[in-house]
Amino acid sequence: MTEFIIVVTVISIMTGAWAPASRQPYLGRSFGSAAACEAAAGALRPLPGTQLVCLPRDAPKLFEPPQAQH
Repeated sequence: MTEFIIVVTVISIMTGAWAPASRQPYLGRSFGSAAACEAAAGALRPLPGTQLVCLPRDAPKLFEPPQAQH
């Protein structure tokens, strides 16, 4: 079963697209369904200039910098 997490995003100055707010933009809880995640995110108030989105737990790995090849 896929778990979902809430990610804080901001508009990227370089691309104009939404991107993770920091290196650790994840709120510390996971949810068993997208609906439960969306309900929790909807109950939170994001900081000005940010938005809260729900992603599958494995999706944030896409935002991590690539590891150096040894």
